[in-house]
Amino acid sequence: MKIDDTLIAENRSRNDGGGLLATDARTGTIKLKNCQIVDNISGWRGGGVSQRWCSESFQFIFRDCEFLNNIAGAGGGGLHVESFGPPIAPRIDDSLFCGNMPEPIVGDWEGENVLAVDICSAGACCLGSDCVQMSFAGCEEAGGEWAGIDVDCDKITCTGPIEGSCCLGTYCVVITPEECALHEGMFMGSGTLCIDSTTYCPKYSQADFDRNNKVDIHDLMKFFDHWGY
Repeated sequence: MKIDDTLIAENRSRNDGGGLLATDARTGTIKLKNCQIVDNISGWRGGGVSQRWCSESFQFIFRDCEFLNNIAGAGGGGLHVESFGPPIAPRIDDSLFCGNMPEPIVGDWEGENVLAVDICSAGACCLGSDCVQMSFAGCEEAGGEWAGIDVDCDKITCTGPIEGSCCLGTYCVVITPEECALHEGMFMGSGTLCIDSTTYCPKYSQADFDRNNKVDIHDLMKFFDHWGY
């Protein structure tokens, strides 16, 4: 199984594996690349990820992943590995563990270029072509692209549009300006969220097809265009 470019966040488990759990697996590999495992909570072990009682023919592989602010009730805030036999240790490369409680990793693992710190400090966040120093959580909430912990804005170049809230009729989604225009939506601004009071989508009349808050001949023409007249 491969999991790429995925955010695993704010999940809860009463037992092991708040974000992801592999238990009693006999064979296979789960590969995660460029994934963020954030703010997950387990009541027992492995707030972010738990590998429990798996055979030596099973392995987790993490590359370019970030384990941020996960919490476990008994141990292994970021990752917990437990077995009754000699399993293959998870492979972790080029990854970050920060803010995981009570500790980042419990159990055997192998890999290189792994940074484990107690506090998730700020890093560079690209908001379109602008760069701001902020936490991962703040960058994600603003719809930005986080460059990593302790990365300075003067070391990176930000390009591309930033997502924001887009009104599609009375519905709101967070997408890029280009995607909003493609669906003939109303883009409410880069970095805005659908929950912001300033981005509530207006309640148009059903006859206001061009969404300009008035019903006129242009709405009739748009209606005919839609139906192919």
